Amino acid sequence: MTEDRPEGPVLSATWVYAGGLLEQDDVQEIAEGWFRALGDLADHAGRPGAGGRTPSDFPLVTVDQKEIETYEREAAYTSGLTDILPLTPLQRGLLFQAEFDRHGMDAYTLQVLMDIAGPLDKAALRAAVATLLVRNNALRAGFRDRDAGDPVQLIPDEVELPWHEVDLTGLAEDLREAEAARLTDE
Repeated sequence: MTEDRPEGPVLSATWVYAGGLLEQDDVQEIAEGWFRALGDLADHAGRPGAGGRTPSDFPLVTVDQKEIETYEREAAYTSGLTDILPLTPLQRGLLFQAEFDRHGMDAYTLQVLMDIAGPLDKAALRAAVATLLVRNNALRAGFRDRDAGDPVQLIPDEVELPWHEVDLTGLAEDLREAEAARLTDE
């Protein structure tokens, strides 16, 4: 039973036993072991990631435990899942169009090619992009069709940006432009 005390709720137990069969010291030892085990369970449950995620952690979608565990085993989500969300109407439309014409150009994939004048602090740029991904869950979202039900967006705890640096400054201008075009077509 829990008792409300000024310092907060406290678990209490009253141990009733057959005095003719058990010694008080034995019952005391059992009770102390029971409280130690409960304390260990509470400590474990309070650790991040203990026990894993359950359907109640994702209240906006209907998922079962097996589905959550399947997502967590996938390589993209081994860092853990921040959330599983339903698609917004706009996301649903974009996903439909992307799936409808899988072999054509994806109008919603965007690459930007920039010429930067002056020195580039590559580490600062990479750190800024990493911070952007940490702060904006939507930028980490991946979309998943499901065997049963509507597709969902999976938000991983972490995403490692696939970063690729190419220095074209040693090429002649016409070769530089051709190589830049080839790289952006990949």
